[in-house]
Amino acid sequence: MKITEWYEEDLMPPHLLSAHRRVNTSDSEALKALYIERQIQFYTRCMATLNAEDMTWAAMIDTDEYVIVNPVVSDNLRLQHTEQNRTIHQILSDPVNRRGNGMIRNGCVSMHRLQFGHKESNASTVQEGVPVGFDGFSFSTMRWRYHAERTNKDVNKLAKCLVNLRSARFSDFVSTEVSPHRPLKRLCDLPNMRITNAESPIIVYHYSGSWESWNYRTDFRPKRQRPFFDLLHFTDETLQDDSIRPWLQEFVTEQGLELATYLLEGSGKLTFKGDA
Repeated sequence: MKITEWYEEDLMPPHLLSAHRRVNTSDSEALKALYIERQIQFYTRCMATLNAEDMTWAAMIDTDEYVIVNPVVSDNLRLQHTEQNRTIHQILSDPVNRRGNGMIRNGCVSMHRLQFGHKESNASTVQEGVPVGFDGFSFSTMRWRYHAERTNKDVNKLAKCLVNLRSARFSDFVSTEVSPHRPLKRLCDLPNMRITNAESPIIVYHYSGSWESWNYRTDFRPKRQRPFFDLLHFTDETLQDDSIRPWLQEFVTEQGLELATYLLEGSGKLTFKGDA
């Protein structure tokens, strides 16, 4: 695994860096505009870099979002060969799926987002299927099981994307053309930004987590404040999902207990701000 860290100075044009230094920290609109611009600059630079490194599929998602084969997609849109031990990359690269799915052929797979809330389940339910030695409460994908209605556009928001960078051209990596929800304008169809759950063979599970984790980073946007977080308390017993749960056992089986334990050390724990 290769991890690259970038700072603003690595990817922001000088005029934006200068604007960021001058912005009034009490001006929420100016901060929001700079936040969006920084995000766009990062996405553009990231895709161009991965393309130069001859990478293929890249997930344009956040760290609180997880990609999964949609368990409730319409039957006529269901992907083939999606056994539990196959990765998303393997599924996308499968010749049957490349031929049968237009988004895969085009190089941009739009994924409906499903918002999970912060209602707790009991300990035995959270721990169900979790390998011995691991705590289900350390993993968002195990701990948070209640989600919004799949058709609730206001809560689930716009789609995210998987993009095949080998289908891209150098001219696609222009910051004014890039959006987190439509990262490659030429390849990603505009209507698919609003793709429905039933139309999305691969989806993103988006987790709010606890208030402690939600509020961990300084974020001025209204959607990151307490009133919006409180709305994400879904209680409908019919809106629970454990489809993602098998990943942990599969990961331990694939990597071995010792390596999996090492790689997952610290999961679910917040580092005190300022710590390395």
